[in-house]
Amino acid sequence: MVIQDTRRVAFTVHGIPLRIRKGYTCRRNLHVMALDSIIAPVTAVTGRFRRLHLFLRRLYRALPTSIRGERMVHDHLRSVVRRRREQTFMLIGANDGVMADHVYDHASRYRWHGVAVEPVPSFFRALRAHYAGLPVQLLNIAVHHQERAMRLYYIDAEKGRHLPAWARGVGSFDRNQVVQATAELPDAASCITSIDVPCRTLDEIVSESALPRVDIIVVDVEGYDHEVVSRIRFDEWKTHTVVFEYKHIPTPLLDDLLSLLQRHGFSVQRDHEDILAHRLL
Repeated sequence: MVIQDTRRVAFTVHGIPLRIRKGYTCRRNLHVMALDSIIAPVTAVTGRFRRLHLFLRRLYRALPTSIRGERMVHDHLRSVVRRRREQTFMLIGANDGVMADHVYDHASRYRWHGVAVEPVPSFFRALRAHYAGLPVQLLNIAVHHQERAMRLYYIDAEKGRHLPAWARGVGSFDRNQVVQATAELPDAASCITSIDVPCRTLDEIVSESALPRVDIIVVDVEGYDHEVVSRIRFDEWKTHTVVFEYKHIPTPLLDDLLSLLQRHGFSVQRDHEDILAHRLL
């Protein structure tokens, strides 16, 4: 591993260059965690009252991206917009469209076309309210490369009201993944519930969306990220930006994924939980 004290901290893992801009913390900021614990219960309640919900969303989005914990990706997308305002996107594991939604600010301002996928019904209802009126196809399904239906495990919003927001957003095909992700929280395991969800492949979703390309892909699927990202058709879909959560990916699989991205010409940055891969097309 090589570390250089420049404007960007650069290092390599198995020969693959990674960069972390100075100022991006490698641990979750306390103010972001505190904000999480406030926003999610408010979202759950106000999701039934559209005007109040949208007002609170605008209030939240008015906060600086550094406070919202989204600075790295936001800075990159801002540079993307300077080159070309018209972009297309796909969100896999879109959650409620508020927390950790890297795309909404730009998508709403420039009316980007896209697809957002979220399998949990309660989150999907909130997502639909947030993206109402935008040219975005919303799908209440999950992504799987083979199965047509899967059992999804997640934290029940009502049972887990006492848990922090990030925990209520945890969901996975693997129950053990949810248990491990929330292990530090008291009684979290007792709040886990499950539902059967319909599944489609990435190819099917893109084909049916009729998007001419998929410029930006954001993935947050709790440990299944490797399976999704590895099946992106980077060149065919003309994808220039991929964002995914890496902390639940085993090191050998992450190394394989970084090698795949490098072969397709991507540079890689990361913050405390996400990897940002980008290239010029």
